[in-house]
Amino acid sequence: MVARSDGKVAVQRLRQQGRMVRMGDGTEYLFVVRANIPLAWVSPEHLDQVLAITRQCCGGNRRKEFQLAPDEHARRWLQGGGR
Repeated sequence: MVARSDGKVAVQRLRQQGRMVRMGDGTEYLFVVRANIPLAWVSPEHLDQVLAITRQCCGGNRRKEFQLAPDEHARRWLQGGGR
């Protein structure tokens, strides 16, 4: 798990598009695509809710839409795609 000094955790969307997610308390997270990685920094209190979001896919199956971002993806996103 990649966390910033303010405690927010890097969460990656599994589809290659940006998206905005609004929590019940009005907090919004914008998943911005950089280096082909859609990522947002999520507060720990919302982490379980975001990771539980699913989407409908092939044949009506439900799949997770978000995952914790791997270290390499968070680093590439922060650097804008550079190595």
